[in-house]
Amino acid sequence: MKRVFYGALLSAVSLSAMADPYSYQVEVGGNYEYVDGGLFDKDDSFGAFGTYYFSPVQLEQHAYGEAAFLERASFVTLYAGYSDNSRDSAPCAICTGALANEERQHYAVTVGGYIANTILYSSATYAYRHFEAEYTDDRIYSDSRTTWSAELGVAPLEGWLLTTGFSEYAALFEHGWNVSSKYVGELDNGRSYNVEGTYSDIDNGPSSWTVGGDFYFTRAFSIGGTLGEHDYYTLRSRWFVTPDVSLSLKMVNSEELGYVYYEEPNYYTLELTGRF
Repeated sequence: MKRVFYGALLSAVSLSAMADPYSYQVEVGGNYEYVDGGLFDKDDSFGAFGTYYFSPVQLEQHAYGEAAFLERASFVTLYAGYSDNSRDSAPCAICTGALANEERQHYAVTVGGYIANTILYSSATYAYRHFEAEYTDDRIYSDSRTTWSAELGVAPLEGWLLTTGFSEYAALFEHGWNVSSKYVGELDNGRSYNVEGTYSDIDNGPSSWTVGGDFYFTRAFSIGGTLGEHDYYTLRSRWFVTPDVSLSLKMVNSEELGYVYYEEPNYYTLELTGRF
């Protein structure tokens, strides 16, 4: 998987050198995630992705990071992710049969876009996941499964999209409801902003929410983040070195992601993307 990751990074840089700097139709990239704290001593993940847009996405009039959204571009995305994590000691002196190693694989394809040039939006994702765990008492557990999920939405105004999601485990409005909103407004001198949020209300269960946004100081550079319940927050930034090559950094913190006997983890993701 490391070869796939580094190959994606090399492709992102080399292919972008041949690209039209003010439009693109293909986006490829890779990411690396490091976890500081939490369950494992060694906790690294790699991913690679590629997106094809069915028509060229124009950059010249938009923030580079929001061009596809503002152009309402239909797309298909392929993703592959891999993590192989381990730890050297048990969580406590009296713990037996503790988790020692964990391997995860994730492959997905997503198709999305607007229906027949209307304001109606839809997307669908089909994913395959494989999980394998090894314990200190030599037990091994593995599991593989496929899942699907989808979104339906509407774009009532230019730059605004409202969606609701469902899956094979949660039918549309059957046991509650959820809504996501994203709005991108454009200012003068190449500046713009993104405001986003989600809310879900599950029958006989808890509700949850997140709010967030980004400010684009120029078409090429943005800083943003999100806030949510239970001290959940993210910080993120993206910089386009050229209109076709970008570098982004994201940090995630949440008490809910912590483990018993372990400090609350921070997740750091570095991503390099190229367009052509």
